[in-house]
Amino acid sequence: MKPMLAESADPAQAERLLDNDEWVAQQKVDGQRILVTNSGGDSVSLWKAADFSPLGSFGTGAGTSPFGAGSDGASFWITLSGVGKLARF
Repeated sequence: MKPMLAESADPAQAERLLDNDEWVAQQKVDGQRILVTNSGGDSVSLWKAADFSPLGSFGTGAGTSPFGAGSDGASFWITLSGVGKLARF
């Protein structure tokens, strides 16, 4: 999944995204990277903040439902709402 601006989305693309069960729960920037939690997909995605180039998508474990995200400048912190835990990434 690549980031997109809402005003640039065509209706067909928006419908495909809304029908997908990988809902974006939250995004957080640490200055150099952007982390997006994919709650329905049990994963997080990373992009380079300077040019939005993808750095990868990483699984958080089945049923973890990553939701909230925060950054302390060194690490990202992710709430795993499906299992009631906090993870450092």
